Amino acid sequence: MHSISDSYQDSNFTDVEQLQFFLNRRLRNMGDVELSVSEPLTVVTGDTALSRMNVTASDRNSGDREYDQEVSLTWKLEPGYRDVVIPARTWRIISATYGSMDQE
Repeated sequence: MHSISDSYQDSNFTDVEQLQFFLNRRLRNMGDVELSVSEPLTVVTGDTALSRMNVTASDRNSGDREYDQEVSLTWKLEPGYRDVVIPARTWRIISATYGSMDQE
């Protein structure tokens, strides 16, 4: 979750901890999953960027598609570190829009 900002929020999750909990639980319940992501289209405007791509998650055993939606990620250039100690700005996801994700 290194690429997700501490200030992350979207229409379903108010912080990064909620998102991480949901993703961990959901992926654990899905079993053996094949994830494919289309080539993203990214537009950078100053310190922010928007990426759009299609994301598909399928059960490797049955081939059933569990998720197949367009996903948009909003990125922001934030303070960070390179090689643990060298200050450097880094791109992190601050929000996302996506199709329905059943929150069992």
